[in-house]
Amino acid sequence: MTGGTTIRSIVVNVEPLGSLRLPNTNMVDLRATKRTRLGGGRSLELRVDVFNVLNGNWTTVRVLRSGPEFLKAGIPFTGALTIPQQATILPRILQFGAAFSF
Repeated sequence: MTGGTTIRSIVVNVEPLGSLRLPNTNMVDLRATKRTRLGGGRSLELRVDVFNVLNGNWTTVRVLRSGPEFLKAGIPFTGALTIPQQATILPRILQFGAAFSF
């Protein structure tokens, strides 16, 4: 009988699932609208949206694999690389919009 192939790397959970919780994220988004009737069943609606009014930058993802990257903000990619751009909430965003109904 011959032996199997060598396992070069393996991921094993060493801590119980749910043992680490990130803080709650409480966001505030606002919208203001103004609708004007133009007659003949037509109307124009202008709106302003403000997302993440408090400009919070909470971490939403952490690396949970034990090792040198443990608890760093980011998504584990391959090996010890992380992608920190996807780990926090977007900054305050201001959006303008309009709708024309006819």
